[in-house]
Amino acid sequence: MNSAEMVKPTSVSSPTASHRSTLVNGLIVDVPTTIGKSVEEIEGSLGISTEIQPILVGEEIALSNGGESRTYHIGKYSFDLCFDRDGVARGFRLFEGLEEEN
Repeated sequence: MNSAEMVKPTSVSSPTASHRSTLVNGLIVDVPTTIGKSVEEIEGSLGISTEIQPILVGEEIALSNGGESRTYHIGKYSFDLCFDRDGVARGFRLFEGLEEEN
């Protein structure tokens, strides 16, 4: 996939601090409702991602046709959402923030 095929981040403002705590509970705890949402829906609530990485064809089983991974940060949590080539969320990976929970 070349850069011209990737979905560009939307231009939206970041949510307020009180909205962020609601989003953490809604998005991280209730991942099934996040999967299937579009980039625009997610970034309309979270603001733009901090990093976008292409996922090549065959690189991820869940995205066999490729797509991209976008990184988001809310409070102490950092996570990636993986999007298919149509910009629909298909995967979630929390990689920072649960250390204090254990």
